[in-house]
Amino acid sequence: MVDRRLVGVLAIAAIISTTLSVLLFTGMDQERIQVLKNHWETSSIGGWWRLPLAEGAIPYTLGVVARKPLGQVSIRFGVLRNQSFTLNYAGLDNLSRREMAARVQEVSFLDSRARDLAESMNVKPMEHEVDATFGDRQRRVLVIDYYPCMEALADSSWPMEAPYLLAFVFDDSGNLSQFYCGYWDFFQGRGGSVQDITIQLNENVTRYANQQNMAEGCLPLSRTEEMMGRVTFEDVRRDDRIFVSFRVNGAAVPGEEAFMQIVCLQVDGEYLEPLINVLRR
Repeated sequence: MVDRRLVGVLAIAAIISTTLSVLLFTGMDQERIQVLKNHWETSSIGGWWRLPLAEGAIPYTLGVVARKPLGQVSIRFGVLRNQSFTLNYAGLDNLSRREMAARVQEVSFLDSRARDLAESMNVKPMEHEVDATFGDRQRRVLVIDYYPCMEALADSSWPMEAPYLLAFVFDDSGNLSQFYCGYWDFFQGRGGSVQDITIQLNENVTRYANQQNMAEGCLPLSRTEEMMGRVTFEDVRRDDRIFVSFRVNGAAVPGEEAFMQIVCLQVDGEYLEPLINVLRR
């Protein structure tokens, strides 16, 4: 039975690609919440996690603990895929990372819609900058989430897996070296790639599974579609432990590019620095 404090909330996710990396929260207020685990159980080569194309379950687990009573903890998963892009670097020397990202052709459409909404509905994209480890190197990543704009439009014709979650990776010289785009959800192609999802608050466990992995007490995986990558816990007590885990079948995930996973925590309405994990094919 689902604990009354465990609430599924709207969100979305997606997956992009290019390399793998684990990022711990930097600057997280550990007096409120602490990350215990952020781990993919898969092989690694040269510091990169791997997402094989072969059949088989690849487990992922996120675990956090509350260090003080909290009104609400929300966890949202996003998946993005590495994209090829063209960018004319002439005249970019004095531009900010955000201004440089705006030069990527795929961003111009989303920016134009966002500007209109900012004026008419006071809605704008969410933006985060965070350091992440790619192999053995640190990179600066700019994450832009246009989902608040898409949600405000309430446009039923806008596809659920539209690329409204973007990530830009900058190298040591400040050049834009990689571009990812995706959406909020537990994983790309969740209905086919995700085998099961477990959400746990202390001893209270809720499991969702596809038809092949259904067991006694499990709920249909299709119910997680409404959650769209987000789970929310209310009235979290000191020392409460939260775990979200799922298993992905690499053979059911299309494409040979690397994937970026973004994990975003929101504590009492405040967004913390996102975690970034990258898995190579």
